[in-house]
Amino acid sequence: RAHLLPLGIEQLPALEAFDTVFSMGVLYHRRSPLDHLWQLKDQLAPGGELVLETLGHQVLAYDSAGWDPVALLADFLADRHGARGELTELIAAGELPHATLSLGKSAVDESDPRFLGVYAGGASDERVRAGVEDSGALISAGVVFSDNTTAGFSQRIDAERTVDVQPFAARVGQRRFAPLPMRDALAALTRLVRELGPWPGRPQPMATAEPAGDGVLQQVDLWREVERFLRPDDIVVAEQGTSFFGAQNVRLPAGATFIGQPLWGSIGYTLPA
Repeated sequence: RAHLLPLGIEQLPALEAFDTVFSMGVLYHRRSPLDHLWQLKDQLAPGGELVLETLGHQVLAYDSAGWDPVALLADFLADRHGARGELTELIAAGELPHATLSLGKSAVDESDPRFLGVYAGGASDERVRAGVEDSGALISAGVVFSDNTTAGFSQRIDAERTVDVQPFAARVGQRRFAPLPMRDALAALTRLVRELGPWPGRPQPMATAEPAGDGVLQQVDLWREVERFLRPDDIVVAEQGTSFFGAQNVRLPAGATFIGQPLWGSIGYTLPA
C-alpha cells in the first residue's frame, strides 16, 4: 500500500520512519543543498538508505573514474545569459584551464594565465586543441558548435566525458537535467569543484604573436601591435573576414569585450560601429 502526501519535505516533521528516501534531481534546485540533505536524513529510520540523484552526483562519478584533468570551454550563450560571474568563480575554484570559441571570445578573462586561447576544432592551435579535446573531462558552458567556428564541424569532443551546461538544461554524458538554469548549474559545479580541490597542473599560457624578424610587414606584426595597444575594458569590434580571424587570436586585457559575427559570416556587420 502506498500513500501520497502532496507536501514538500520542508513541511514534514522529522519522522525518522522510512527505510528508503528518494531525492531525484531536486538538490540543485534548493537554495541550501545542505539543509535539504539534513531534511532527507530526518525522514530516515535508523539504518535507512538515501537514494540521491543530482547533477553533482553525476559529476562526482566522472571524478571517481579518474577523468582528470578538467578543462572548461565557454561560448556566447554563457555571456548572453549573464553567466560571466559564475564562469569566473568556477575557473577560480578549480584553477581550470579554459578556452572559448570565437563567437564567445571575451566571455572569460583572457588575461588569466590559465586561458588557453580560442578553440576552432581542427583549425585550433595545437596547444589549445589538446587542452580542450584531450582533457579528462570537459565542462562546456553555453557552447554552440557551428561550421564557421569549428572549421567545418571538425571538433572532436567526447560527449561521454562532457558536462554540457546550456541556458535551461545540463547534460552529464547522456544524463539530462532540466529545467536547470545555467547560472544555477554553474554555481552547483563551482561548489563541487571547490570541494574536490584545484586541478594540480598548470597549462601553458596562450602564446603572444611574435614577428618574423625579416623586416617584412606581416599580419602577425599588425595583430601583435593591436594586442599591445588594447587596454582593460576596451571594446573590440572585428569585421568578418581577415580582421575577425586575425583578431580572434589577440589576447584581450581584463574586462575587454569582443564583438564579431562568425555565426552567419555577415560581411558589413561592423558598419554601424
